[in-house]
Amino acid sequence: MPAMRSRVAAGVAAIIAAVTVGVGITLAVALGPHGPRVLLVGDSLLEESAPQATRELHAAGFRVDVRAVPGIGLLDSRFDWIAEVGRLVARDRPRVVVAEFAGDYEPPYRPGIAPFSPAFFRAWTDAARRLVAAAAETGSAVELVLLPPMRNRVLEASAATLNGIYASLAGGLARVGCVDGHGPLADAAGRYADALPARAGRLERVRRFDGVHLTVAGARRLAHAMATGAVRAARGGFEGCPA
Repeated sequence: MPAMRSRVAAGVAAIIAAVTVGVGITLAVALGPHGPRVLLVGDSLLEESAPQATRELHAAGFRVDVRAVPGIGLLDSRFDWIAEVGRLVARDRPRVVVAEFAGDYEPPYRPGIAPFSPAFFRAWTDAARRLVAAAAETGSAVELVLLPPMRNRVLEASAATLNGIYASLAGGLARVGCVDGHGPLADAAGRYADALPARAGRLERVRRFDGVHLTVAGARRLAHAMATGAVRAARGGFEGCPA
């Protein structure tokens, strides 16, 4: 029986155990390597990309924790991301925190803060700064994910503004860098594309039909950028945000 238990334990060493904590809230814990921890936090784009990012980080010798809450952003009144990240880093003490937030903001809105308004972006900047502070509380490096292009003009303008916020934070704070989530999902001109060239020149669809979310191929591209950024940050390297 002890030998059987050992074989079972070895067999599950690379399995991701996902626990549903509430409606739309998933906490995934990657069981595998015994190296430094990486914490991935974010919304639905993170949820789509996390499985592949976890595989790549496991291959590089990292343990991975994932907290994905689709549709919930930094200003949401239903969920406190700053408190949650603070709790997770205090518990797990990750080497790196990778944060992806695409600007989700659903009713009930905060008083005086309308979606996509100047007040919204000011409040988001403050929340992002507090998130970074919470993530770095135990000495973690922080990587902020730049958002991919969006097909909808309003969402694209919002993503560009948020990317500017993240770039500014990364440029002004120690041990904070950027993951380029924009370039791998943009066309040659840096614009939105439903499909992009893959190997041998063939096209692969990278975005779903809503023009926001990712196909498996698109999630693979974003995941690779996240994993690469996390490994770089864990080794003490920080990359400036693309212009």
